[in-house]
Amino acid sequence: MRTSQMMSIFSARSIYGAASTALAFAAWGVFSVFFGLVAVFLPGYLAIGLIVIPTAAAAVFLRPEYGIVFVAGLACGLIPPSMLPSAFGFGVGELIIVVIFISVLIGRQGVVSKRVMVSCNPVTWGVFAVLTIWFCISVAYSIAIAGIPVQAALGEARDLGYLVLFPLTILVGQDPVRRRRILFGLVVLAFLFSCGQLLQGVFNVPVFGHAGRLEVLETLGQKSYGVTRSLTRGISIILFALFLFSAGYVAKRMSVLRFFVSAAILSAGVLLTFGRTTFAVAILGLLFVTWVLDKKALPRFLLFMFIGATVAMAGLAAIRPAIIEGLLDRVGNTSNEIEYGASAQWRFLEAELVLPQIESKPILGLGLGAEYRKNYASDVVPEQNRYIHNGYLYVAAKMGIPAVLLLVCFVVGILVHSTRIVRDPLYGSEEKVICAAGGAMMLRFLFASITEPHFMADYGISVICIVAGIIVGARRTESAQVCGRTR
Repeated sequence: MRTSQMMSIFSARSIYGAASTALAFAAWGVFSVFFGLVAVFLPGYLAIGLIVIPTAAAAVFLRPEYGIVFVAGLACGLIPPSMLPSAFGFGVGELIIVVIFISVLIGRQGVVSKRVMVSCNPVTWGVFAVLTIWFCISVAYSIAIAGIPVQAALGEARDLGYLVLFPLTILVGQDPVRRRRILFGLVVLAFLFSCGQLLQGVFNVPVFGHAGRLEVLETLGQKSYGVTRSLTRGISIILFALFLFSAGYVAKRMSVLRFFVSAAILSAGVLLTFGRTTFAVAILGLLFVTWVLDKKALPRFLLFMFIGATVAMAGLAAIRPAIIEGLLDRVGNTSNEIEYGASAQWRFLEAELVLPQIESKPILGLGLGAEYRKNYASDVVPEQNRYIHNGYLYVAAKMGIPAVLLLVCFVVGILVHSTRIVRDPLYGSEEKVICAAGGAMMLRFLFASITEPHFMADYGISVICIVAGIIVGARRTESAQVCGRTR
């Protein structure tokens, strides 16, 4: 009896194996014929697109964590948008988000564990839910009531649509292995952006295209023709990696040499922006990381950071000496820039023009895509009359004061949550390092949004939501969980 059963099982398996092999060969044959015909009859760029896009979609479907990293890179302009395909107003980033959604919904990570839901303050979840609903109401109000053209309204709504990365990152990142992959991918992006900054700022190679900016350094109307200012949308990712490596060093999870080399490369990318706000928030974030992890290490850490910054500046000076002169002049004239500089005065003018608009419509705002002023001859593009540097005023003007309060409460809630994890003995050192760096990023966005529109830009809101999702998805260590249950 057993022999006959074994033979029947063996036969079934043989039939199943033969059928699987036949199907595999048939699928491969159809695949080869299809792409062979594509290569013959379609232009090269279409053929490449039809091959690359399905392959990338399959990779993202199997590894959604890398899809999140890829979305962050696209939002921050790692690949010039002109090189990317789009259809019906949807770019590659939006399509990748759809694929990630499908992957997490049908995969095991499609349900958020109770531990993740309880770990974060319920108020933060409530604020995010209300913020999402308010965003949907703002889109409907802008198109249906305010009468703003659909293209303009959806153009600004598209950037805020990256709020969806917060729950997506939690769903994917609650698995520690996937979370580490997301962090690794962000660190790789940071080094790519920083190296791109070096190529742009030192060698004048336009790496990021229109997603970045190359310009002669100008301070108080005086141009330094020997210095190139390089701006990249990826500065947030560079700063996150810098905070992450610094937190790892303070927590004694990283060697001095590795920290020095990494910090020097990342610091060079930060320095070449010549952004005084960027410098200030970088220092603030580094102080925050040291303060929450180990206050006693602050003097030693500051000394090493000073040495690292000096090494980075010396390396830049060896290649292009005018850079140091430009940096010193830029920092030394900060107070004069606030009083007399064209950049500061333009921001003051924006505030002066938009505040009456906010007062007239404080609840729902002017609507997404609305113009708050007339066009000026100095405008680089016609759409500039919709753009505001101050992120708080930007959101208030387009979506109302409640939207600003919701965004601030969400970011502050994540900041408080990250600080609580760092000080909770039930979390491991890895989680504390991640949350210290993430808290520094939340602090950075709160201050940097005074002069930059991070809350209304894809390169800002995408990084905010990914880092927030990583923080909320942080797990307690297994041993700590056991200790917590036995207490």
